[in-house]
Amino acid sequence: MKIKFTKHAHDKIALFNISIQEVLQGIDNPEMVCEDTEKGSKIYLFLLRGKLYSAVVKEDTLITLYRTDKQRVYSRKRSGRWNCY
Repeated sequence: MKIKFTKHAHDKIALFNISIQEVLQGIDNPEMVCEDTEKGSKIYLFLLRGKLYSAVVKEDTLITLYRTDKQRVYSRKRSGRWNCY
């Protein structure tokens, strides 16, 4: 999949001091993929240097990237907002 990046996504990548290549590898080899039922986006969850990241993709564009944790993922799955596989 060819991914485009928003300016916001580039800003987040710089903030976390990770490379675009590391993000693309995380999207290609995620720990889990979730569909956000409210936003219509896919969330690719991946581990990098011991930290869990969520890469939010909609229409082949990386919208944002953020750090997360298992509790937040569990909460969104339990509420029905995220359908994960």
